[in-house]
Amino acid sequence: AGGGSADTWARTFAPYLTKYIPGNPEIVIANRAGAGGLIVANYLQESATRDGLEMGTLQRNNFLAPLLAVEEDVPFDPTKVTHLGSLSREMQVLFTYGPEPMVNTLEEALNTPLILGGTAITEENVTYPMLVNELAGAQFEIISGYGSSDETYLAIERGEVDGRAASYDSTLRGNLERWTNEGLLHIFMQFGFERDPALPEVPTVMEAIGDDPNAASLVRLMLIPQELGRPFVLPQGVPEDRVAALREAFEEAAHDPEFQERVAAFGSSIQLVDGEEIQAMSEEIMATSPEIVERVVGGGGWRSAPGSYQLEAYTDFGMLAAAGDALVIILTPERLGFLCIGVLAGLVIGILPGIGGLTGFALLMPFTFTMEPYSAFAMLLGMASVTATSDTIPAILFGIPGTAASQAVVIEGRPMTERGEAGRALSAAYSASLLGGLFGALILAV
Repeated sequence: AGGGSADTWARTFAPYLTKYIPGNPEIVIANRAGAGGLIVANYLQESATRDGLEMGTLQRNNFLAPLLAVEEDVPFDPTKVTHLGSLSREMQVLFTYGPEPMVNTLEEALNTPLILGGTAITEENVTYPMLVNELAGAQFEIISGYGSSDETYLAIERGEVDGRAASYDSTLRGNLERWTNEGLLHIFMQFGFERDPALPEVPTVMEAIGDDPNAASLVRLMLIPQELGRPFVLPQGVPEDRVAALREAFEEAAHDPEFQERVAAFGSSIQLVDGEEIQAMSEEIMATSPEIVERVVGGGGWRSAPGSYQLEAYTDFGMLAAAGDALVIILTPERLGFLCIGVLAGLVIGILPGIGGLTGFALLMPFTFTMEPYSAFAMLLGMASVTATSDTIPAILFGIPGTAASQAVVIEGRPMTERGEAGRALSAAYSASLLGGLFGALILAV
């Protein structure tokens, strides 16, 4: 999704990758959000062109989804795409939010009934806490089904949940960086085989499960995706010479000094994983024995695990909460700016007879192809919201309807203008439009 980690990595890396691809082609970022990254994963596997002109970034959870999604058919198979490489190795952590830590020791963490939020049921921010519940006897209550990480963070700030699982890298930027700097984010467990040097005081999941070898095998399966980091892939079937050229360009771009400096400015670093290594890890995942998979999914799957609940996106939040989340998303200077641009464009389009909203969409749509999705939607929404208002102006002043919807206004509006009552006619038309809009919104809400 636009603005997410995968999108940020792709947009940051693209200018450097194109420098090392023969011919220096322009790279256009096209977001395909949804299903925890499986929308783009399935597209690359099934529909993308096999000429090397389309590549994508996958989510780590996509690699385990075919094994864990018991109640859903996940057609994606990570061995059926060609891996270019990854720019990082990730590590997940569990954290709580608040002025004081909710747990201070490993024993407290396993025995305190914390409420943790999460997104899709196959995402690491859901499966990893469940893993601790299953193998270490923790008492986490896991609320999954939030539409995005941003929605989960809003739920944390509202007090709906106590915390969540997230990559350690993500705690160094954005909202989580602000929480960290303000002393509100408290990491109490890390998902790694050993303690990371950056978190020497934080216990690992391996410490939580003890010396059980069967449990260790399950943990290895679950932690392999962290080694995958942020994988970039091609569709299977791309000619080998093009795959080799793109892999070479990927490695050279990853070592570009300017790119590494830019990544360091984000509080992160490059830990290159080559395509062959990711291909091997994908094959290891898909070759997991049925016995281990059965134990991981527990027969009924993660969804039926005790202490976990699946939200229907937005339904349980209610319309007002969803509207509040949307308001938070739109109230940024950049998106408000594009909203204003759309409003101005809509005013002009409505005033010019014969153009109308559909033509306006056609005119503005090409500009949205390389835009961040929320900004693009704001611009189109601004345009559409005023087109049906400004078309009244030529209908009343000149007797020429701006669109078909304003034809009726000509009947009484134009004669009023001829009598010197143009202001009154416009006021009446806009008042009727306001009342009609409010009534329609009320009917939709009910």
